[in-house]
Amino acid sequence: MKEESISSLQLVFLVLLTQIGTRVLILPYDEAKYAGTNGWLAVLLGGVIAQLGIILLWMLGKRYPKQNIFQYVQTSVGKPIGGVITVVYGLYFVFSALIVSVIYLEILNRWVMLRTPWWVVLALFLTASAYAAMSSLRVLTFISQSLVSILVLTYLLVLFNGIKQGDLRNILPLWHNGGSSFAYGIYQGFSACLGYELLLYAFPYVRSQNNRKLLGAMSCANGLTTLYYCTVVLICSLNFTPEQLSIIPEPIIFILKQNDWRVFQSIDMVFVIFWFTILSATVYVYLFLAAKAVCHIGKSKQGNHARWVIVITGICFVIAYWMRGKKLITSVGGTPYQLTSLICVVAIPLILLVISHLTKLRSRNA
Repeated sequence: MKEESISSLQLVFLVLLTQIGTRVLILPYDEAKYAGTNGWLAVLLGGVIAQLGIILLWMLGKRYPKQNIFQYVQTSVGKPIGGVITVVYGLYFVFSALIVSVIYLEILNRWVMLRTPWWVVLALFLTASAYAAMSSLRVLTFISQSLVSILVLTYLLVLFNGIKQGDLRNILPLWHNGGSSFAYGIYQGFSACLGYELLLYAFPYVRSQNNRKLLGAMSCANGLTTLYYCTVVLICSLNFTPEQLSIIPEPIIFILKQNDWRVFQSIDMVFVIFWFTILSATVYVYLFLAAKAVCHIGKSKQGNHARWVIVITGICFVIAYWMRGKKLITSVGGTPYQLTSLICVVAIPLILLVISHLTKLRSRNA
């Protein structure tokens, strides 16, 4: 427990780096399709819904303050069903690591490493992520803290380079595209904020005994993530019309490509390469969680965490090797992944929370 213990501030950095993923590059394109000029508003509302999801996981964690989800699910619904749920979460975390990796590497391979074989880039990225994932939760927070400066730098690059040529008329009128299409845009914003499910495992390891302080740390991380996404989508909306955004898959790279500093010849390439380190944080958290899930499957609650990280990374490499091509990656990382996320981040925690309430009421009436 001592090796895993982290502070509330460290939790902020870890959750922030987990939430900020590949969606920064593609979210403006997705929001333009569904929310038009109101993409930034859809992202903001999506962040609000994500905050509700954080409160759900926080309420569930309060029921079992000394246990992570892989432990309390056994006592909550029984060992057979609990074992199945643990397997489901293990597969979900593997799926998440896989999708985040292939989406970014496809972009990296297309923009920067045109002649580099897919498997080479894939091996480098997964090896770096796996090496970090073999550490303890506490070490992961230290790594995430060191990467926050790069995250701030990328935010400033987007803000100062994108706002110079923005045209306010591109986001006017402020509301003219509502209905189901806008609702799906909100869902895109919500799914971009995924990563806070880390709380399912990390809750008992936060040193603060004040549950409200823990919730405040999670809310702070989610707020910063939402701000980052809103800024990116708003900058892209100011620089392009919805029609233009609908045909530009990674508009933020186009915006940076238009600017040229004396220090950096290609700011867009610098941004994409910097994003390599940011995305590795998201992937190593998911690999870490997947390995922890495997260690809790079966009778033994102790396992070789590092060994399972290697095995899971190898599985991701083999599957990702055959997932070349934007069309295949988009289809797998679209609806299938979004539905899986809803089940694991919303549906199962909600069911577990209801069961815990019913169990408590039954014990009172007994």
